[in-house]
Amino acid sequence: MREPFELPGEAAFILLIAIAVLSALLAILQNAQSLAVLGVSGGFLAPVLASTGGGSHVMLFSYYAVLNLGIFAIALYKAWRPLNLLGFFATFGIATAWGVLRYEPQHLASTQPFLIGFFTVYLTASPASGNPKVNPLAILSKLKYCGMFSMSSADSRVSMVKTAASGTATTLSAEAT
Repeated sequence: MREPFELPGEAAFILLIAIAVLSALLAILQNAQSLAVLGVSGGFLAPVLASTGGGSHVMLFSYYAVLNLGIFAIALYKAWRPLNLLGFFATFGIATAWGVLRYEPQHLASTQPFLIGFFTVYLTASPASGNPKVNPLAILSKLKYCGMFSMSSADSRVSMVKTAASGTATTLSAEAT
């Protein structure tokens, strides 16, 4: 029996980025929100489905950073709120699952910049797509009360989940007003 061909991690990462970029470009050119949602959904699911459980969280979050920047780029051209919400919930859902299952205190320095970056993308994606109801500065002022920028509690796993939940609530309440 033949063993299946496996791409090296770096090659697979580059290929997944290329597929996400092509999906975004086609979606914009065709004005097809459904294509964008399909491409982004596949982009978020690919690492989860292909995971062997031994990967680097920095590679995972780097990949999601590229996807989130792609969603932001689409938001500059199209006001597709479902795409923004899909990206937000997928990013923070997977980050929360990773945090509950794999987070260790020594991961703080390599994890927190990604969380801040992800949140910043979605703070600016909605205004970028022409939603005047969302004020990123007002949301940032609320974040200091949510604990988004400090995860220094005794139990970092619980803190990470609380941070993701409070950030989600803040963003949704800001977009609803």
